[in-house]
Amino acid sequence: MTIHIDHAPFTLPLRRPVPCNGVQVVERRGILLALRGAEGEVGYGEAAPLPGLHTESTADVARALPEVAHALSAARIESLGELRETLLATAARTMPALLFGIEMAWLCRAARRQGSGIAHLLAAAPSRTVPLCKLFDGSADAARAVRVIPGAGSIKVKVGRRPLAEERAILRSLTASPTARLRLDGNR
Repeated sequence: MTIHIDHAPFTLPLRRPVPCNGVQVVERRGILLALRGAEGEVGYGEAAPLPGLHTESTADVARALPEVAHALSAARIESLGELRETLLATAARTMPALLFGIEMAWLCRAARRQGSGIAHLLAAAPSRTVPLCKLFDGSADAARAVRVIPGAGSIKVKVGRRPLAEERAILRSLTASPTARLRLDGNR
């Protein structure tokens, strides 16, 4: 199947700055991707590299899109593996945000063709619910973080950003709640 890509840049202001590897992110910039197959089904994804986390920028993604679009329109792609193989032969191979965006759009389109959700493409019996998770970055007191979203299934805690003793104290205060399950996130 031949694939055509439509794309449009977007900028969304954040309510408050989010620290990301030493950079204060005040807005999310990215490119909305729409993959169209010959049958007319459309799948949507986004390529939104984070400054301070990804090596590619939104401008890099925009510059790579003509090459990627040409490669996808010239190939016959029937599976996610074939899509990945085609993408890795383009500039997208060094742009995780672009790879993710196109793969997500491809999965979205494939799910629509089957009349199901993406989860049904990835698991035989997907969960019907997604547990709520609160991100705790250390900017508020731990007790408040646990109360902010009642019923949150877990608290995602960014680690590796503070001295070890300080992080231990934060984790201990968060585990004082019987309802708090912690997910430690050690990426940049």
